[in-house]
Amino acid sequence: MAKKKKVEEEAKKSNKGLYIAIIIGLVLAAYPIYGYPISSALWSSGTGLFSSETTQVITGNVESVGSDYIVVNDETIIFKGYWDYNGKTLYYTDILALVHVGDRVKITYTENQKWGKLATEIVLADGSVATKEVS
Repeated sequence: MAKKKKVEEEAKKSNKGLYIAIIIGLVLAAYPIYGYPISSALWSSGTGLFSSETTQVITGNVESVGSDYIVVNDETIIFKGYWDYNGKTLYYTDILALVHVGDRVKITYTENQKWGKLATEIVLADGSVATKEVS
């Protein structure tokens, strides 16, 4: 009898292990369904829970203008997306066309892991302001 009870207890323990294995298997099998929203919110965007994003301001003379960036005080600031400028919506290339080497500008930017230094506002040499639209 004691042997039978011992066998039954061991069977119950092994069933618990089987149930745990099934649950873990289901969680892993379902990862493609729930994993994308979780991973994009936590890791990949650079603006999720585990990232740091800081806002800074730089003022100085433009050293160079590229296809999607401006260099000011040896800092490269990236421009992307659509911008509000004088009540109009312009693409970032149109904003960069307004900037010339030697112009004094003031740029507000955020720095994150995905894009680096990404401009959010620029005060141009003539005092006009362009602000990045929230996407």
